[in-house]
Amino acid sequence: MTETERVAPREIVDLVYRASRVRGCDSSAANRVAAEVAFCETHHGGGLAAWAALVDDAPGRLAESVLSSCQIDLVAALARTEGVSRTDWNPPIPFALVAGSVRSCALRGLRWSAAPVEPTGTDPVSTMELSAAERSDSGADWFAERSRSALAEGLLVDRVLWSRLDQEAAGFLLSEAVLDAPVGRGRSRSAHG
Repeated sequence: MTETERVAPREIVDLVYRASRVRGCDSSAANRVAAEVAFCETHHGGGLAAWAALVDDAPGRLAESVLSSCQIDLVAALARTEGVSRTDWNPPIPFALVAGSVRSCALRGLRWSAAPVEPTGTDPVSTMELSAAERSDSGADWFAERSRSALAEGLLVDRVLWSRLDQEAAGFLLSEAVLDAPVGRGRSRSAHG
């Protein structure tokens, strides 16, 4: 059985952001992947595993995939104006990179044709067709409950993946331990002295 650790969604956002910066993402791309992975981990699972798989795949694959995932924004805009739009990803990207965006599209009246029934973060997505549909609150209660639960109780994540992510994130500027350390002797309370 996999050992787990309980973490807050904001911790996922923080570590994925910093680790993604270390792995070559600019600030905007790191923000995007951090938000998508945290959403995916909260609502579908597999977000952290998908991030690790991208990092392990090839140098630069994480940054390339995150930038490629932005195509969903264009597809959504075109689907709203033209009724339907499609994009293809070659190589496929993990669902974790678009999980939050897919939910946002559904709330704005766009439907993902041929969507998997219960996708997880590691599921590959090679094609996405969005079409105009009735605004869907489908699963709204489930999403709201998962969000409330994650915020109140935290999420159980794979301890090995979490430790790896923490180590990766430590390479970005200052570690969380340094940022969270109490102000003591020899350290000023202000950067301005």
